[in-house]
Amino acid sequence: MLHHPLETVVEPPAGRSADPVGPPPGFLVRRRRLVLWLAALGLAVAALAGHGVHDRLTFGGATVPGAESARAAELLERGFAGGDPHLVVIVRSTQPVDGARIARAGSDVAARLARDPGVARVTSYWEARSPGLRSRDGRAALIVARLHGDDMHQTATAARLAPGLTGAHGPLTLSVTGEAQVKAEARSRSESDLRRAELITVPLTVVILLLVFGSLTAAVLPVLVGVFAVTGTTAVLRLLTEVTEVSAFAMSIASALGFALAVDFSLFIVTRFREELAGGRDAASAIRVTLRTTGRAMAFSAFTVSSCLAALLLFPFTMFRSVAFGGIAVTLLAAVGSLVVLPAVLAVLGTRIDCLAVPEPWRAARGRAAPGPEGRWFRLAEAVMRRPLAVAVPTVVLLVAVASPFLGARFGVFDDRLLPPEAPAALASEDLRRDFDARDGISATTVVLPGLKAAGGGTAAPGRTPPGDAHARPNVRVRSEARVRLDAYARRVSALEGVARVSTATGSYRDGGLAGPPPGPPQRFTSPAGAWLAVATDHEPYSVENSELARAVRSVPAPGPAVVGGPGAQLADIRQAVADALPQGLALVVLTTFVLITVMTRSVVLAVKALVMNALSLGATFGVLVHVFQEGHLRELVGGFSVTGTLDVLVPALMFCIAFGLSMDYEIFLLSRITEEYRRTGDTRAAVATGMEHTGRLFTSAAVIFAVVMASLATSGLVLLKMVGVGLALAVLLDCTLIRALLVPAVMCLAGRANWWSPLRAGPVRRRAATSESTV
Repeated sequence: MLHHPLETVVEPPAGRSADPVGPPPGFLVRRRRLVLWLAALGLAVAALAGHGVHDRLTFGGATVPGAESARAAELLERGFAGGDPHLVVIVRSTQPVDGARIARAGSDVAARLARDPGVARVTSYWEARSPGLRSRDGRAALIVARLHGDDMHQTATAARLAPGLTGAHGPLTLSVTGEAQVKAEARSRSESDLRRAELITVPLTVVILLLVFGSLTAAVLPVLVGVFAVTGTTAVLRLLTEVTEVSAFAMSIASALGFALAVDFSLFIVTRFREELAGGRDAASAIRVTLRTTGRAMAFSAFTVSSCLAALLLFPFTMFRSVAFGGIAVTLLAAVGSLVVLPAVLAVLGTRIDCLAVPEPWRAARGRAAPGPEGRWFRLAEAVMRRPLAVAVPTVVLLVAVASPFLGARFGVFDDRLLPPEAPAALASEDLRRDFDARDGISATTVVLPGLKAAGGGTAAPGRTPPGDAHARPNVRVRSEARVRLDAYARRVSALEGVARVSTATGSYRDGGLAGPPPGPPQRFTSPAGAWLAVATDHEPYSVENSELARAVRSVPAPGPAVVGGPGAQLADIRQAVADALPQGLALVVLTTFVLITVMTRSVVLAVKALVMNALSLGATFGVLVHVFQEGHLRELVGGFSVTGTLDVLVPALMFCIAFGLSMDYEIFLLSRITEEYRRTGDTRAAVATGMEHTGRLFTSAAVIFAVVMASLATSGLVLLKMVGVGLALAVLLDCTLIRALLVPAVMCLAGRANWWSPLRAGPVRRRAATSESTV
């Protein structure tokens, strides 16, 4: 007779064995040294294969392939040699930049930059004479450059060029920013932040495990499994860089996630093994029982986390795919390390696992002793169930109140303010915002009109100056009907609210009228491929307002096909892509979790309860993220960052897929033990209290370790990693306190026997005979 995967397992008769998770325990015991040698060899190969992975990571991956903004960028690059610059050099002087000496020095810098083999095109203020490239006070100007290659090569080129373009150069003082430079600094900080996080995480984790186990030997084992999982994932990501773009965020998130999961899984395995030894079993029997019970629950947990991470593959972002691949790989490696490598180590150690014990006063737990029948977690559950409504209602109200700021979330995309405020590229970008007017060639919304042949010339025909256009030049004639249509279209776009200026081949437009000639030579806006317009605005490039402006531009009737791009259009496309994929991602996560909990407990009610509990926990987490990172409250608690008034549109979806799986990790361990106790006793209240007593200390210790790992990620100077670290740490802490310790016993007490109802059978879960083994 086959046993339910997570239900109580009866000791099999002689000659038969229940199917364990992973290789047979007998093999792991008999061939333990072979397993360890193979694991050591695999670790060494992975360390070599993963070498240099940071140099191949990118900070792109947030664009939507095939979206209108991506097509506009491609058309602009291919047909007009245009597009947003990858490097922006701010040239400052104590004298006006139009003076001969400063102009000559600035032109020399531009010429020297143009000669670099990694640079495709360079435009300087002294060449283009565009007012957007000169500061308001006339003492600073811009040199903008496009770079050769893909994102990775552009970032490498920026990192190489920046030192020579920074500091004093004769009468000039230079600083560098731009997309490629921001990514170069972000990649460098990501690598250093990851190393610092490792230096913080490993010692703290060992200390916490020492307090939990009371033995240095036992405490080190989960850390070693964490190193095994992270090293293997580094190799996987390095191999992926050969075939696809891999985001640096995937490396940071996967490393933290994998280390925390590996430690969590190993904590449960080592704890159960020590309890079996304390119960009188030998090492071989203890390993067999541990893998058949706790190991089986862990396998389901790893499947849950992996399934939730797989939902990220439904989103059309390279960054999400990178995080999904890295997260799934590290979760599976954490499971392999805990279910294969760790049992082999335990077989070698046997009872020596308790050697190098710490003094008794420093222990948080009593060595190998199993939890008492009425310990602190038992008493807490009983206290909650005596007044379930008095506990549940205020707790739910508190969680809803904490979640309420999320209703006011404003979704944008991080720009240079991804970096800490003191970063050189961030400081230079702040200078751009403060000292320069609307920037036609840097962050404008672009409109490409492919096929519209409006060859260079003037702005209006003699004697046909439109009313109110005092700045029109009547001495230039219209050369084609296309120019008339382009002129009319530019007027309509310039009349939109929020548009500061529209520049194209026919002139510069403001407030629905012609304001003057185009900035720079008119032919820069035309080519055999058609024509294009630069729509400048005072809005931040990746702001909600600029996104809405791009949508408005797309709605303006155009003289033929119009492809709208630029930062605002890119944000609009990203938001639309998230909105399109989110229902599918939510459905996959919810359905997978619902089926798993139903199969595990054979109760639809418990599955629905788990989903609602997770929704409350994540809602509160998102509310805190808005309160802190969008509105800027409590900034001093999480380190310095620039407040933009928006939340990155990718963070909630990313956080949901990761945090939902992690919450289910603890739910599985708790519900499996509660279900087992109910089958043994038929008493819901006793089952909840006993299940809490046996698992409360474990999942609380695991949650604290996970929060420490994520808090180390939150020390990153990159605000996106800081948000993910803070969000995941908070989600886990809320889950193990308000949710598991208070709401779960209160709600299960209120539901009573209804907890165990399922339409798949007539009646609730049937009581089963007591056995000697539990799932956790």
